[in-house]
Amino acid sequence: MKKIGYFFLTLIVVGIIWKNGYQEAISLFNKTSYESGISDKIIKVPVSGTSMLPTIKDGSEIELKSPKKYGLVRGDIVSFINEETRGLHYLKRIIGLPGEEASIKNGSVFINGKALQEDYALNDLPTYGNTFITDCENYAIPKNQYMVLGDNRTVSSDSRVMGFINENDIDGVIKTDIQEKFLGEHRQEQITKIKINPDAFLKELNRRRSESKSSALVTYALLNQLADQRAGQIRDKFDEWKTQSAPVDQMLEGKGYRFNKVHEFVTFGYLDEQAIIDQIFDSVNEKDHFLSTQYTEVGIGVTEKVNKGCAFPVVSVILSWPAVPTYDKAVLDYWTKEININRQSLSNLQAWVGVSKIDQVRLKQLIDKIAQMQQIATKIYDKEKNREWLTPKDYQDIKLYDDLMNEEIAIGKDLLPAL
Repeated sequence: MKKIGYFFLTLIVVGIIWKNGYQEAISLFNKTSYESGISDKIIKVPVSGTSMLPTIKDGSEIELKSPKKYGLVRGDIVSFINEETRGLHYLKRIIGLPGEEASIKNGSVFINGKALQEDYALNDLPTYGNTFITDCENYAIPKNQYMVLGDNRTVSSDSRVMGFINENDIDGVIKTDIQEKFLGEHRQEQITKIKINPDAFLKELNRRRSESKSSALVTYALLNQLADQRAGQIRDKFDEWKTQSAPVDQMLEGKGYRFNKVHEFVTFGYLDEQAIIDQIFDSVNEKDHFLSTQYTEVGIGVTEKVNKGCAFPVVSVILSWPAVPTYDKAVLDYWTKEININRQSLSNLQAWVGVSKIDQVRLKQLIDKIAQMQQIATKIYDKEKNREWLTPKDYQDIKLYDDLMNEEIAIGKDLLPAL
């Protein structure tokens, strides 16, 4: 019985090993034959993200064919994976082919000096360069490499950021049979210039952070001004910045801005606040930074660069965990105003001390409350002026200040007829 048992156990183990080995062999054969173009086994995969809108919607399922068998031409949509995608498969459209010269100018993509008519681009949005392919520069696409862009141009993280895509990194293709079309002369006036509002940017960013349970950031005039200066620095030393990627921390340290941690996101083009946010959250790396709880402040700055007859904005967004707090000038001005009002009120009320027609008990209550308010206002102003962190007790006192102000108004109304 033992021998029979061992015999059947051996058969089971060998069978499992054989089955697994067979399945792995079949899987390897299918994968190899697909990649080599021998077979055309269609791969069905789900899509996550909006970078290929309107052509491919978020959450839809697509079918990929073998790029080896069907080849790659302009207009095809390809799936690829490389170091820049951090292990994720990206889906983009082939725009530039090996050996061609590509450039981005005045909102259009130029191939060998001619502007493409891209009817597939979302809402006919203009195309702007980024950190790898910048506006107004010509780029020769190397052998066996492709320039790929998403159809949702303001959001997509593509060759403009990660560079040209090697043919060996492409693992699937959707054939489109799009006919090449080229535009006539593209005029700069067609681009709508937009002024960035830091408060609107902050509101949308904090909405995204709230969805991910991250604490809200704040923005102050100082960091916005430094971001403006940083954008100007990139503009003025553009070639140096591109090749050496001069870090933002050197610039901030030179301006006397003290911090524990900073991160910068740089983009280009006449983008509004929503488009910049969408672009940030389309990048896995940037999304992680902008949802991080390590940062407490954000600043955004914009300037315009003119190069070879075309212009484009340079946008710098700086995340910061400051070593010392920053307080907006408007906040300091508020406390200065309150201190002056309280001082004048105390001086005026002293003239009514001892006057018989005035309720002296209520008058003393009013003077005491204003004096307490003055003490709080002076303390908070001094701390903020000296860039000291406010303590939980300080925030309690600020709340108390508002309560005292309401009580002061109520007592003042009682005394007003007599005064």
